[in-house]
Amino acid sequence: MCYVDDTNPLYVTMGNPNLKTSHTLSASLNFSTMLTHASQMLSVSIDFRKNYDPIGTILHYNSETGSYLAQKQNIRGGERYGASINYERDLGGGFHIRNSISESYGQSYGIMTLVDGATGVAYNRQRSSDLSDRLNLQYTHGPFFLFLGQNFDWHHYTYSDQAQPRQNIYNYRAAFTFRYTLKDWEFMFIPDFFLDRGYMSDAMNTNRFLLNARVSYKFLKNKASLALHASDLLNRSTNNYSDVTATSRTEGGSSFLHHYVSLTFNYKFDAKK
Repeated sequence: MCYVDDTNPLYVTMGNPNLKTSHTLSASLNFSTMLTHASQMLSVSIDFRKNYDPIGTILHYNSETGSYLAQKQNIRGGERYGASINYERDLGGGFHIRNSISESYGQSYGIMTLVDGATGVAYNRQRSSDLSDRLNLQYTHGPFFLFLGQNFDWHHYTYSDQAQPRQNIYNYRAAFTFRYTLKDWEFMFIPDFFLDRGYMSDAMNTNRFLLNARVSYKFLKNKASLALHASDLLNRSTNNYSDVTATSRTEGGSSFLHHYVSLTFNYKFDAKK
């Protein structure tokens, strides 16, 4: 539709009757197999996605009046490729291992603001790579259970606009769970280590050690249980996140109720006949 909305003289919008319909092409291929020897499982997947004629907003800025003219236009589309491998097996002797690796690579385009009568469309191309690894090792022996896990994420960004430097964001987590069962008692000790790097705020580039613990007791022929859970004993639990595009970068974090202890009682009633 062709129209001009100048209700706000500092931000005028103009319609575009020549807009085309946007399309997205996506495809994926998956393969999985199981081997009886050592209870092995392997799965592989690849995927592809491409955007055609996406719609973006072109901004024209007038430095004399301080006003903007905005119009929707079909812009250059991006694409993304992804692959992942998952493998797990029984190692014998109570050990079990699982690993998952994935990589995603693609490019997208951000629209630069046009200043003082400049024409055409100015693009800032972003190329991004996201690598993820999840490795878990589990050990069980009688009443003793041990879980070791590590999560690693690496996000890498480059831009055609030389004013924007390369960016790398790293997130690492080492998770541990120790559990021991002694008759009707169960004891759990859960330390975690977190490392974050590459954020613009130094307050988010931290090392954090979290500590949780739990003890529970079953009674009344295992129908009832009483559990004491201590969460975040060191008061360090936070979550960081980032959203990076070709034209913007947003970072933030969230915190929860820290350093608390809960007491829980559960009872299982018999099913009615």
